[in-house]
Amino acid sequence: MFVLKTLQTNVCLDPSMLGQETIDAVESILKKRYTDRVMQQVGLVVHVYDVLHIGEGSVYHSRGNVYHDVEFRAIVFCPFQSELLIGRITQMNESGIHVSLGFFDDVFVPPELLQQPAVWNSAEQAWCWKMDEDSDPLYYAIGGKIRFKVHAVKFISSDEAGKEGVPLCSVIGRADGTGLGMLAWEWGE
Repeated sequence: MFVLKTLQTNVCLDPSMLGQETIDAVESILKKRYTDRVMQQVGLVVHVYDVLHIGEGSVYHSRGNVYHDVEFRAIVFCPFQSELLIGRITQMNESGIHVSLGFFDDVFVPPELLQQPAVWNSAEQAWCWKMDEDSDPLYYAIGGKIRFKVHAVKFISSDEAGKEGVPLCSVIGRADGTGLGMLAWEWGE
């Protein structure tokens, strides 16, 4: 779920930052630039861990800024396929269930990846699992904990970036296997 990635970038230090230690100024810029940001095909940067290398500074003609090539490590959220996660259901509608991990809210479980047969109860505004005709349905509950597996991680293309309501990274979950679904069904939570 969390990996330590080595990344490289170019950092521009403003003249007002030149009184600081170079490492402190670079770390400050890296944290502002990357923390809580999604990097394409990398994941969600949770924390800038450390700076491994700062290259020699360059000052370009007619500019007072100093440019450094920087190599650093960051803690990144990038779940892998079939990874087991637990989150809380934030909302449900006929198209599926939305789940939050607390620090990441773009998890979606479509109806075809819920325990089957999955039935949308429009009166309750909730999905339920109807195991058989003789048993009561088991309901998914908003605010309840759900155990699911990562089905896919989707990064949007650069032409879709910036569209209203389109997350840069999303996780498609599946809750249709043994031991998956609401924790309350097993543990009474």
